[in-house]
Amino acid sequence: MSPSRGVWLKFWGARPASVKEKERIFADWFAKAPKLLPITSHRFLVSQTDLVDRPVLSVYGSDTIVYGWDLRLYLLYEITDHLDLYTPVFDEEDQCYYAEYRDELTKVFDIARQRLPGKDIPYWKELILYWSSGWSSFGLTPPGDNGEWGQPIMPTFILDDQEAIQKTFKGFE
Repeated sequence: MSPSRGVWLKFWGARPASVKEKERIFADWFAKAPKLLPITSHRFLVSQTDLVDRPVLSVYGSDTIVYGWDLRLYLLYEITDHLDLYTPVFDEEDQCYYAEYRDELTKVFDIARQRLPGKDIPYWKELILYWSSGWSSFGLTPPGDNGEWGQPIMPTFILDDQEAIQKTFKGFE
């Protein structure tokens, strides 16, 4: 893993002009960060054993999200179809089926959601929050979210002299 062009975390301090210095700062951070144990594809288990939860992260370049707060939740999300843990429900208005979790699974996910505020993953949390898709994983609201439906987005490429500004994409209504 190496720092993606345009990604610079506050934890790393002021962004240096030298590529060599950027790489040194990133390498130091990466050496201290809890190691990621591969599970499959771009899914990894955080190796830090003293964490209350050992989350499974999806890491694709610098885009990192919590895919499950522990191995059990990850597996429940990942193999729900194979375990028959949802019921297909027909939506009359849209004329299509959608999946509705069985009550037992809904309770498991609801309990997990109640425990989100205050969660932490040393070193990795700031990278997860850099990308707007990760805020809900910690029970947080992305900056600039005014409660309206919208998809917060961050640019994937930012010139060194530009600031990363979060924008909101609103779907077609």
